[in-house]
Amino acid sequence: LSYNKLSSMKNAFKMLGNVKTLILTGNNIRSSKGLDRLYSLQHLALDRNSIKDLAAIAGLGGLPELSHLELHGNPLQKKHNKKYRVDVLNLFRETRFQSLPSNATFRDLLHILPVLDGKIATKKE
Repeated sequence: LSYNKLSSMKNAFKMLGNVKTLILTGNNIRSSKGLDRLYSLQHLALDRNSIKDLAAIAGLGGLPELSHLELHGNPLQKKHNKKYRVDVLNLFRETRFQSLPSNATFRDLLHILPVLDGKIATKKE
């Protein structure tokens, strides 16, 4: 569905069901609303869209299977500049950290965070 001038995916969950990969590169999408209910989604590409702030994608943190997320090329990236990756990964830490045991290691944490823009989270992030 890349480069189709899509501006919203609000009702995507009604039409796409158990989709595992969704490539929405190069559209005009401003929010993840509707995508945040695709609970089987593992790989989501929202790069080169019109996402401006974290609130617009906060719901993605609740997708339990999401392991790869592409967001580069959105206004959000420039707005958050150096903190962009940390801020996005924090959306997932907040919802997924609860499932870790109290003695979890850094490696355990890495397994619950998605690969963001093709890069695994680092210790600094």
